[in-house]
Amino acid sequence: MNKGKGENPHFQVAGAGNAVTLLHGMGASLDTWEKQVSRLSKNYKIITPNTRGFGKNPGVSIYTMDTWVEDIYNLLAALKIEKTCLVGFSMGGFLPPDLLSGFQNFCKVSFL
Repeated sequence: MNKGKGENPHFQVAGAGNAVTLLHGMGASLDTWEKQVSRLSKNYKIITPNTRGFGKNPGVSIYTMDTWVEDIYNLLAALKIEKTCLVGFSMGGFLPPDLLSGFQNFCKVSFL
């Protein structure tokens, strides 16, 4: 797994079933999704990563949309997620199209 300049992403996984990955917006963290995780995890495996520089992830000198996309992809690969539904808002809504263009085989559907 390529962790991108030694970054170890902070994330949470809750529930079981088909995977749903929730991507937070700029200035937010995985905690933004607390209510949705509580409900959705009853029927789905919910993955909530913090992107670099947000939440419990330390900031690094350089991060771009490409590094965030790579981090999300690498996290999902490490978790052995073969298919997921991507849900994002604000900045998190910009990540699914890039994930879809580079890694379309693992995404079932995307909601922005």
